[in-house]
Amino acid sequence: MWSYVAAGCVLLIVIVSANLLGSHVFRRMILGKRSLPEDSFATVEGMGLMSRGEFEALPKEEASILSKDGFRLRGYYIEPHPGGRKVVIIVHGYTANHGFSSQFIRLFADEGFNVLLIDQRSHGRSEGRYATYGYYEREDLDAWIEWVRHRVGEDAYIGLHGQSMGGGTVLMHAGMDPDIRFIIADCPYSDLEKLMRYQLKDLNRVPIFPFMGMLDRRLRRRAAFSMRDVKPIERIREQEVPLLLIHGGKDDFVPTSMSVELYHAKTKGIRRLHIVDDAVHAGAYPTDPEGYREAVSQFLAEVREQERRERLPESAAAVEG
Repeated sequence: MWSYVAAGCVLLIVIVSANLLGSHVFRRMILGKRSLPEDSFATVEGMGLMSRGEFEALPKEEASILSKDGFRLRGYYIEPHPGGRKVVIIVHGYTANHGFSSQFIRLFADEGFNVLLIDQRSHGRSEGRYATYGYYEREDLDAWIEWVRHRVGEDAYIGLHGQSMGGGTVLMHAGMDPDIRFIIADCPYSDLEKLMRYQLKDLNRVPIFPFMGMLDRRLRRRAAFSMRDVKPIERIREQEVPLLLIHGGKDDFVPTSMSVELYHAKTKGIRRLHIVDDAVHAGAYPTDPEGYREAVSQFLAEVREQERRERLPESAAAVEG
């Protein structure tokens, strides 16, 4: 009799503990404490890449859109090249905001681009409750692209840069707009379910069963998406859009192997992989700014050269005509 009671108590404790841990993992995954812009700017200033004062002095305007599901999303349009039609949209990672993305402004301004920094849903100055790792954010990004075309013109030359969750977002957007000229993904994940398995088991020593199933059920019930819906590797596999993947060689949060997988999975168009050996997660640029700049510059030059070659037959036909 008492053995059954004891077994029942143990089972109850296991179920309660599993639910508590599942709830904790859920909160950390999509409800993690968001950074304040001032803290992000302080971090970037500590890297020597951009200060809050320098950002405030830049020529810019506030931008906003309404997401398909009714959230007001906000950003800043920085215009170092007034009237220019080349724009890069920079997408930050989980718990970050436009302040952390400001580190890349000079890099792209030097390449002739104006810059749109956005706050992803539920981050920074944007509304929203949950992060969905690119599932809903890809639609938000599509709306931001339309904002750029309305602001700059339908002939706007638009590229995307995303870091960490932002890298997942820009890859999840691949194929939604065939006129995007390039994608740069910094420390992205190839598959969200695979990433969560790695983070639970390898980083936190949490057993996969039953927590993965519990976590995914919570995601479906509370945030209306599944980890299985977020597979950037499948989104990019058949796309011709030029892709530059950048990753830190010492990244143990999103393993470097995920960018390697993405590189090998892409079978069409330009693909490049740049690994910064000593960099941790989201640290490739501050660890080796010159190498990062060179990788981006060479990639953009290759994209321009490909575009020039694709225009040659049209030019030749015009001459013959």
